[in-house]
Amino acid sequence: MSPIPCHFVGMHKISCNDEQRILLIDEQMIRFPLLHYQMLMQLLPGNVVAEVTLVKALYGCELGTEVSNNLGKIARKIRSRLYPLGLTVERVAKQGYILLAIPD
Repeated sequence: MSPIPCHFVGMHKISCNDEQRILLIDEQMIRFPLLHYQMLMQLLPGNVVAEVTLVKALYGCELGTEVSNNLGKIARKIRSRLYPLGLTVERVAKQGYILLAIPD
């Protein structure tokens, strides 16, 4: 199955292949582990997503210190993979996470 256009983040066109957990970002293909891909799907609309919402979507449980720390680790790993392509995942204090284009 080929990627389906999903969204734009800044000037970056992002297409998704849910079956294979692949993002196509400006013609660059990246495959993600399941939890990373699920987090990205929550963040793709480009709005701040509350940490409690992400924890429920990824883990199906309530927010706690351990899952909050795990969420931070996933965000850092995603950030390291997206940064070379001009995107980042940032934590918004007391609100949640957001997927952003890195300013030129």
